Amino acid sequence: MNIPYEDSTHRKLTSWAARIGHGVLPKVQVSDFEMVCVLGMGSKGKVLLARHKSSPAPYAAKVMSNRRVLAHQEIQRTLAEQAVLRRMSDEGANPFVVQLWWTFQDADNLYSVVVRLAPHVYLLSLS
Repeated sequence: MNIPYEDSTHRKLTSWAARIGHGVLPKVQVSDFEMVCVLGMGSKGKVLLARHKSSPAPYAAKVMSNRRVLAHQEIQRTLAEQAVLRRMSDEGANPFVVQLWWTFQDADNLYSVVVRLAPHVYLLSLS
């Protein structure tokens, strides 16, 4: 079953990205990223260190299983989380709130690319 997860929030983020100098964010899919390693595990999924193939910048990507979201009836909670992050991103950069860059899904998982990491964070995670 396909969850009604907004496939790529780039429409909403385009104006925000333009305001901070990123231009238009392209629509993405999982094949656009190289998943480097696991940064953390949680009750809803895991957070991966991901690198967009067109940029050397590392990102944190939250990955949740479609099957788990459906089995635990967490569709509304997942959509609410996405809506809150999208709204916070639309309102501008806040140093205390992660910025949502993209959301997308494939047949098995939901993905939220939520923060662009500083290069030193990337290096520390590999040690």
